[in-house]
Amino acid sequence: AEFHGGGGQYPEQEFLVLCVDARNGELLWEREATRAVPHEGYHKTYGSFASIPIVTDGKVLYCSFGSFGVYAYDLEGEPLWSHDFEVEARMRRQFGEGAAPALADGVLVFNFDQEEQSFAAALDAETGKELWRVERDEPTSWTTPLPLLDQEPAQVVLAATNRIRSYGLSDGELL
Repeated sequence: AEFHGGGGQYPEQEFLVLCVDARNGELLWEREATRAVPHEGYHKTYGSFASIPIVTDGKVLYCSFGSFGVYAYDLEGEPLWSHDFEVEARMRRQFGEGAAPALADGVLVFNFDQEEQSFAAALDAETGKELWRVERDEPTSWTTPLPLLDQEPAQVVLAATNRIRSYGLSDGELL
């Protein structure tokens, strides 16, 4: 497995969001979410500095760049809000960030399992306001949170190296 280490060896990067017409490949719009110097590398074969998939409810695009912030756009590319988790994630073997957020009942849930100070957090999808953050005793993982809305209370499950844990979707309480 090849990877590119960080440690300040990269120049400033543009973190872009692109909208492409699926019928013909035409670029409809492009937005620069942010510019930043990456603090670590990425997996050369499977990743990039922007490996986290976009999440949408069909009306809003939620674009996470992990340590470099989360950005919400409407479908015409107008910015709605942004949120900075104020973290420089340190991933195992400097493979970079790649855990997709989960969207459920108007809540975006994020996994920040890393080598130092792991946590899970949730944002209000409408405003970008941080709803909760819980510390996790876990090393690096790239697991996407799994919402379970048919449970009472609604919850989100996060698998990791040490344990599988379930949290209340609305408040982050460990269930």
